[in-house]
Amino acid sequence: MTYRYCEKCKGENGMASPTPEEIIRNAHVCPVCDHEHPVDEYAKQELLIDLLERVTRLEEREKERT
Repeated sequence: MTYRYCEKCKGENGMASPTPEEIIRNAHVCPVCDHEHPVDEYAKQELLIDLLERVTRLEEREKERT
């Protein structure tokens, strides 16, 4: 499981925030203080935009083949 440190503990431990995929796929509980973190809505939007761009590229490649 991937952990996301809360702002207080992140500063103390120097841990980076998880990727958008990790935020959506995993429950994030700070291992230091057990504080549960809500899903980062901005990260969720970034992931959806990235997925949309991937699908668009795949569709364009498929059109080129036919």
